[in-house]
Amino acid sequence: AVVSTQSTGMSNSVNKSLAHVLDVINGSKSKKVFKRHHSGKYMRVSASWRRPRGIDNRVRRKLKGAIEMPGKRFMKDPEVKYLNPAGFREVLVANVNDLEPLKNINTNYAAVIRHGVGARKRIDIV
Repeated sequence: AVVSTQSTGMSNSVNKSLAHVLDVINGSKSKKVFKRHHSGKYMRVSASWRRPRGIDNRVRRKLKGAIEMPGKRFMKDPEVKYLNPAGFREVLVANVNDLEPLKNINTNYAAVIRHGVGARKRIDIV
């Protein structure tokens, strides 16, 4: 397993068995940001997305020229979902015993040390 901490980021190793998946990750478009309707018009309306529920709302009715609502068509591919940029699925580790299951399946998973783990245990895990 590739061991990395959250403070230093991922190591330089890359999962070679998922080369075609990495092409999808690296070649994909940037993530679309959905802004809340009227967030640019009124200061009291924050930009974080809320689903419009009004009976006359043009965004909810999907009229031409209105902003798009989030939906299934903006989801990631299932084989790319939950992968980090190196192509591994990240598993949180709190102690040395949590590394045991990763020894058998270490080709697809990367261990990430939990935030609350102290310095002494971090040294033991690495």
